[in-house]
Amino acid sequence: MKVLVVEDAAIIALDVANRVKRLGHTVTGTAATAALALEKARETSPDIALMDINLKGDQDGIEAASLLAGELGIRCIFVTAYSDRGMRERALAVRPLGYIVKPIRDAELKAALAAAGAALGAVD
Repeated sequence: MKVLVVEDAAIIALDVANRVKRLGHTVTGTAATAALALEKARETSPDIALMDINLKGDQDGIEAASLLAGELGIRCIFVTAYSDRGMRERALAVRPLGYIVKPIRDAELKAALAAAGAALGAVD
């Protein structure tokens, strides 16, 4: 699958991108803000976005995921350090393909990407 990594911490974005590549997927780019995520998604047409909830800028990852889904039909897997009930409920309302709580474990990332691929009918 083609994956867009949306994460505002550069070192974490690099780590996530490297993990995705090791799992055999293509990383179409990284973005630190919702606006940049939309721009990169328009340019690269990823299958999914790995989306941090807490982003730099005026919009958070939940708003970014909603925009990606509504405008481009791109679904996401949330990757976040925030697991409180209210945030999780708000995130789940966007119908993500998965929800991973940091720190990311390779097995969890692999399972989430495989489930997302199956949901989208992608070949992995």
